[in-house]
Amino acid sequence: MIREMWEGGWAGRSLLAIFASIIPLISLIIWAGLQSDRAWALFKIEHNCRIVGKMSGDVITSFGPVTGGGVAMSVGATPGKTGWQCDDGMTYWR
Repeated sequence: MIREMWEGGWAGRSLLAIFASIIPLISLIIWAGLQSDRAWALFKIEHNCRIVGKMSGDVITSFGPVTGGGVAMSVGATPGKTGWQCDDGMTYWR
């Protein structure tokens, strides 16, 4: 399959380049998320953080005009959050 894409001319090579760049990008995003979680876990312990509140997630919908007529609808979501009071005097929502 890769050979056919490579031999398929500029379109196939472009598609192959996009795939080849997406894989490292996804890996980088996952790695950054894991690093952030580890840093927060250490911070919680070092600063004696305790849970002081919770917010549930929400679903957001919006409507808007589309060029050429018609209406588009989009749907998004916000995650739930937990409030952490730490001994540095700050409340962190994660």
